[in-house]
Amino acid sequence: MSQSSRSWLDQIQAWFRGSRTMQPPTPQPAPQKPTQEEPPMQPERDWTILLYMAGDNGKVFETKHGAYALMAEMTSAGYDDIAEVEVVGTTDQVAVLAQFDTSGADGTYRLEIHKGKTAQENIVETIAESNTGDPAELARFIVWGMTRCPAKHTMVVLWNHGLGWKDDDIYATVRGLSRTVRSGGRGRRENAAMFRSTAATVKLLADDEGDEEARAILCDDTSMDFLTNAEMSQALKVAMFAQDESDAVAIFADQARLNEIMATGNEGALRRLALIGMDACLMAMLEVQYQVRQFADLLVSSQEVEPIDGWPYSEILQRLNANPSASPAEFATIIVEEYERFYFSKNTTLSAVKLGDMAETRRLVSDFAAALNTAYPTDDSLQLAYTKAVRENRRTFEDQEYLDLLVLTKGILDRYDGAATDVVAGGQALRDYLQAPDGPVQVNAATGSKKDKATGISIYVPYDMPSPLYEEIDFASAGWLTYLKTVYESV
Repeated sequence: MSQSSRSWLDQIQAWFRGSRTMQPPTPQPAPQKPTQEEPPMQPERDWTILLYMAGDNGKVFETKHGAYALMAEMTSAGYDDIAEVEVVGTTDQVAVLAQFDTSGADGTYRLEIHKGKTAQENIVETIAESNTGDPAELARFIVWGMTRCPAKHTMVVLWNHGLGWKDDDIYATVRGLSRTVRSGGRGRRENAAMFRSTAATVKLLADDEGDEEARAILCDDTSMDFLTNAEMSQALKVAMFAQDESDAVAIFADQARLNEIMATGNEGALRRLALIGMDACLMAMLEVQYQVRQFADLLVSSQEVEPIDGWPYSEILQRLNANPSASPAEFATIIVEEYERFYFSKNTTLSAVKLGDMAETRRLVSDFAAALNTAYPTDDSLQLAYTKAVRENRRTFEDQEYLDLLVLTKGILDRYDGAATDVVAGGQALRDYLQAPDGPVQVNAATGSKKDKATGISIYVPYDMPSPLYEEIDFASAGWLTYLKTVYESV
């Protein structure tokens, strides 16, 4: 080992032994070691956890309007979370793998995280600098992880900034062309009506709170790219069917083949996820949950902005290793419970939603939306009930265009005294389903000011005419968008 490599390792080890609030040392060029370490042969585990860590954020962009960063810096938070995982690490029952894209490094690291190993020793492969906003990259990682450590159950965690369903091009102001334009495809679309940029709000909150920075899915400052909800579902579907990493890339390079895979069901899939986790902000939305409904049993995510510390990985892993045979529902409950315990004095939310129930949830929302849409233009009582219910819940979450679905539904019902029986019947059916013990929310936690205001599922309620980008997500066909347009056309 060279002297420069040993010096960098000493810095890393000293940092892990010391205060984790310190800035981690800047990685030096990777030491001379095999590009890829072959995984040892081992029996199938109970669980494999795949952390897809998009840490390439916080870049200061020089623009004609001055120098500024779009997103909070995430590389330091990534080192912190890896250190949390190392408290327990990979065991005979539970494997933890990560792909960590950092700012300022020439490559992207793949790790199998073990207790007692140095950061460098946990790196099993260094790949070329990756674009975490490219769906092919996410698909590659899932295929790699599930091949390296096969398990009875696998969870992938999407770790980074999140903006709910909104697919606005947050990099439009700092570059001219997106990845899709440079490669000859269609460029990112920007919704000019959204003056309240969630990304900017999250960044300001991070700056204001210092060490309580807010974690805002998969934004990459170097590539100036991000993953849309449609691309997220493509990545998850391709990961189910690709033969290997190279095949995953090949599928995305062949539009006809990609379209064919997206149009098929899950029959013949080579692999399947048990859980999807989103260690990010604002992702517990019906629109997002419906988008990934085919790809796992449950989705664990937050209706609100997350603290920069994110999930308490050491506590979660300790409990899982104490009960490695936990079912997906049981493991999802562990995650939510430990998150609630860790942030009991903060204003936070986390829920686990059963993705198999998303079709029924969509049907009930669709029925309610159809009834609302028919009655709204001429029913003064409904207009007043809806307006009051929305206004009273606008400030629940950091993005005020996201409202809790159950709280909104109950608010409309509680205030409506009109004659539209379909509105009442539709609202009651949706309300009863959402709050039933066997409803779509497996478990929910809301602390501080969010208690009783966040029940596990949010929905989009814009201030004005809905974003045209909404039409590109799967949930757009449910009828909620039609109703939202009716509301603002009636003003």
